[in-house]
Amino acid sequence: DNIINKGDILFQSAELTLLAPETVTLKESRVYRYGYNLDTGEIFIPTSEKLAYDATTLKGGAYPVCDIDLAGQSWTPIDLLGSTYDGGGHAIKNLTMNKTATAASPTGNQNFGLFGSVAGSSTVLNVNLVDPVITVDFTTAPNDTCNVGALCGVMNPKLTDDQIKALIGGSVPPDLSETVKAALLEEMIKSVQGTSTIQGCKVDNPKIITTGNHVRAGGLCGVTGYSDEQKSVIKDSYVTAGSVKANESADVMTAGYDDVLVGGFCGVVKTGGSISNSYSTLTTANIVGKAKVTV
Repeated sequence: DNIINKGDILFQSAELTLLAPETVTLKESRVYRYGYNLDTGEIFIPTSEKLAYDATTLKGGAYPVCDIDLAGQSWTPIDLLGSTYDGGGHAIKNLTMNKTATAASPTGNQNFGLFGSVAGSSTVLNVNLVDPVITVDFTTAPNDTCNVGALCGVMNPKLTDDQIKALIGGSVPPDLSETVKAALLEEMIKSVQGTSTIQGCKVDNPKIITTGNHVRAGGLCGVTGYSDEQKSVIKDSYVTAGSVKANESADVMTAGYDDVLVGGFCGVVKTGGSISNSYSTLTTANIVGKAKVTV
């Protein structure tokens, strides 16, 4: 009957008995994982379809309930658009990507990581990424930009028209004047662009290897920030050990790879991007040729 009555035994062991402090009707209005919601005191049984517990459900779920091992899986990045992903501190182990870029993308950007992009008013919380290995051959896309990070490729990039339509979720009323329509649409676009946030995340021992030009690579994130209107915030997050390497075995002088930015934490922090209470102890961040390294 979806009701837990006051005084019901929720858990009992030799050391502890946990009783329901009040009568509670279980609801699905929020996704819970740990049996008790500290905000409201609700007690629950986790049945939401958004829960992730293996490689398959991780691609569609937003709330891992246990450690997940991706060994043997070829990972396709998740694009987060105007939503929340809470890892709950559970480990996501052995993420592996070995990608060759497509010749060209409609947006001019190709993004690689657990998340390809974290866009709009999206939030990524409490993800614990362990031993990710990402290899990207970007020599096949000479005119695009490659954004790669163990956690995400790019934060809050410029939205495509289709992404904006998906976030707005409806059209402007047709009976308005064209001037009013344009102003209303502009305000609606601003409201969905918002701020993308990464908080409380950690990446342990990433290994990122890229080959090609126009590359932005970091242990946590390739690029954060787009503009003063589309902000990105990273806080309380860190990267331990690992390496980020670009064009290690390429003849960069012959190939002309002169636009490569590599960082132990982020490859690039643009206008509108901020990082606080975060650090990297990544041991190797290097590139070969004319380029910039930040650790």
